[in-house]
Amino acid sequence: MNVVRLCRLAIPGMRAGSGAASCISPLLVAKQPVALLTISSTLRSGLSGLTKTMATEFAADNVLINAVLPGHILTDRQIHLGKLRAEQEASRWTRRC
Repeated sequence: MNVVRLCRLAIPGMRAGSGAASCISPLLVAKQPVALLTISSTLRSGLSGLTKTMATEFAADNVLINAVLPGHILTDRQIHLGKLRAEQEASRWTRRC
């Protein structure tokens, strides 16, 4: 809800003049839900929909709304998730054989 609250506060001022806002969300999760990231996938999908809706709604008022979707950045969290995915895939292959 933090994005919604911030937009409610900022957009009226931008509509009076002009302005721009950017919503940042991971590319992978925003485009396709990830099983290991259920809550994040749900929230990112909602953020994507909100961004598209606001971009359309406020374009006539000269307010620019963008989505920034960065790719993977090698962090400890990404390494951990990669290991979990590898374990899940190995488990699936073991059950099939």
